[in-house]
Amino acid sequence: MTHAILIELLSYLAGAIICASALPRIVGLLREPRRAAHESILRNAALVTGNALWVFIGMSSGNQALALMCCVGACLNGVVLWLAVHAPRNGNSVSS
Repeated sequence: MTHAILIELLSYLAGAIICASALPRIVGLLREPRRAAHESILRNAALVTGNALWVFIGMSSGNQALALMCCVGACLNGVVLWLAVHAPRNGNSVSS
């Protein structure tokens, strides 16, 4: 296996591990929407923005693994951001 292929595979593996680590948090927030009210909107907006910038860098440099995995990361953080923005607050009930 060449060095470039190994680096590419490790890049996808690293990205997949990082993205997979977000899934339990998202599942928990979907199950208990009130918990999303405690998520930092600013932090999650920064994560989405930072990942979007990494997507641009990956695309500009021809690094497909970086672009793809950061795109997935931006989407996952976008879900958390959306949940945080739309979380029930101050005793408001969750509509079914």
